[in-house]
Amino acid sequence: MSKIIAALVGVLALAAGTQADYVLDDLCLSNECSGTGSERVCIFRFQLDIFVSETGYFLVEGCEDKGHMPTLGMEANVKYIFDQSNKTNWFHPLGFAYAPDGALSGNDELEKGVDPPGGTTCNETLSCQYPQYKLNGEILCDEYDELTGLCADEEDFGLDQYEGVWFSGGRDNWIDAGNFTIEVNITDDATKEIFAFCHIHKYMSFRIKILDTETLAIRAPTDEIALGYEYHEVEGFDAGCGTFNVSQYQGHEQCGDHVFHCNGDANTFNECMAAINCKMMTEMRTSGNSDPTAEFMYQMIPHHQNAVNMAKMLLHFNPGSLKCGTSYDGRRLSELEGPELALYQLAAANGRRLDESFCNDDNDEGGTPAVTMLWEIVNGQNAQITFMRSWLEDNLVPAYDWCEAEDDNSTLVAVLAGCLAAAVVAPVAGYLVYRYKFRKPTATVSAVKTISP
Repeated sequence: MSKIIAALVGVLALAAGTQADYVLDDLCLSNECSGTGSERVCIFRFQLDIFVSETGYFLVEGCEDKGHMPTLGMEANVKYIFDQSNKTNWFHPLGFAYAPDGALSGNDELEKGVDPPGGTTCNETLSCQYPQYKLNGEILCDEYDELTGLCADEEDFGLDQYEGVWFSGGRDNWIDAGNFTIEVNITDDATKEIFAFCHIHKYMSFRIKILDTETLAIRAPTDEIALGYEYHEVEGFDAGCGTFNVSQYQGHEQCGDHVFHCNGDANTFNECMAAINCKMMTEMRTSGNSDPTAEFMYQMIPHHQNAVNMAKMLLHFNPGSLKCGTSYDGRRLSELEGPELALYQLAAANGRRLDESFCNDDNDEGGTPAVTMLWEIVNGQNAQITFMRSWLEDNLVPAYDWCEAEDDNSTLVAVLAGCLAAAVVAPVAGYLVYRYKFRKPTATVSAVKTISP
């Protein structure tokens, strides 16, 4: 029982999350800086590793020695470009706030009309420090003013468009859209540290220390605001499976003699699959005494976690040989026409099967439609988990309602076959509930002014 409780609260466990006495070597500093004075520009380039936590953690190119979610160092009065063009960033748009998790935890974010804590009063003139969101080097706006080259709404800095583009047309269209970047310049003398975070998934904040421009002195060598949680470390069984928070179900003793694979070989993949299925079966068991909506959340969170872990497993075990017989919109390869058909016929003439050409012609991960589906399961259903946990918290009900059955071996949750059924709509639904709770409606992407990369 103690193992199960640990599994249920594992991702919710909070800790102080502070460090004392930073020195410059502790920080991730940009290795791509150019110019001097007011023309100085530095770049941080981001990637996402989905296997190291439930939702994934960020890595910064050039700071691999600092590990995942490093503490960054930013010089004041210098323009920094946060580059999220790497395709692993999809569904993880960065935001910037004065406390962890920004709007996801009700904390002030860097915006034109938000005064920095303890800093100058700038909200009435909309002159506060803020992130400028861009696509292919051009500012994003709900409405673009061609005469001024600025957003028609003075308060607009592109966040809603940036998020809207992330969801427009799915992962493949987002990859094709171009280069997603954010420009941030800390101009307020009182700002000592800020937090970058994912605007969609909670518990993904990392700290940014502000440095004096001339001396590079750290304005706040000791953390002034606690992160509020520790970063997770995936190891052992989870690391081998590509999963998160499943290790305690290795051997699936919690599920007794239940058989998950009738005739399958006793291989590593099947053992991992049995563990995640046992985890879901066990953690979907609740007291049944809750409000119907809360009961739905209690059941659906482990259900979604199973889908996420299952998708991660396939990406982990079989990234280069995923097979596909249909395109992602459901067309059979035999139904392709025009340039698409000519491309695949040419590939076939060169000794490649049509399905192999379709899966691998433009994606070094292999299996474009299957890979896209798996990434959408991971990111979309994790977004829904974030929403459901927030709903439980906002409605002042416990985070979980697990109970121990009198006869553990007799319990079988009849949802295994349909565990991934919601995956097709998960990204869309995750987006809708997220925007309903946290953001105003997204403008159309047609309002974006872009240039070719």
